[in-house]
Amino acid sequence: RIDAAGNLGIAMTPGGSHKIDVTGTAGLSTGTAWYNTSDSRVKTNVATIENALDKINQLRPVSFQYTEEYLSVHTEIDASKTYNSFIAEEYEAVFPDAVTIQGDLKRKTSEEIPANLDDGTPAVPAEYETLLEDVKQFTPHDLTMYLVRAVQEMSARIKELENGE
Repeated sequence: RIDAAGNLGIAMTPGGSHKIDVTGTAGLSTGTAWYNTSDSRVKTNVATIENALDKINQLRPVSFQYTEEYLSVHTEIDASKTYNSFIAEEYEAVFPDAVTIQGDLKRKTSEEIPANLDDGTPAVPAEYETLLEDVKQFTPHDLTMYLVRAVQEMSARIKELENGE
């Protein structure tokens, strides 16, 4: 479904916090990743990442289960499953540009009532209850580049140690 603002909702009514929102999972039939535009001609101020291992060591990977409040809105999530990720506020301390405000967590409290063309009754929009304001989200995109660079830094250090430096 596409709403008037051009937002796309897959298996849900659009109106989430992204141009495309998907309820459930999304995947690629090839089992690979999404493509990123990466041509050198579209980049400026290119610099090698330094001190990547220091950044990686600041991160705290966590396991968790979602709250009842969150699950009440996202019924597609398995409440008994343990998930692995990061806490957005902690991730933001390390990668501030990778964290944004997703929007509010809202639970629908009443359904939309369509207009009745026969008697002229206007439509009544659905109503929502705000459970949490300004929910944070992060993109793990930077993590891959920092992990690669951290491995390169460790590899260089191992070679130095093997050579007695």
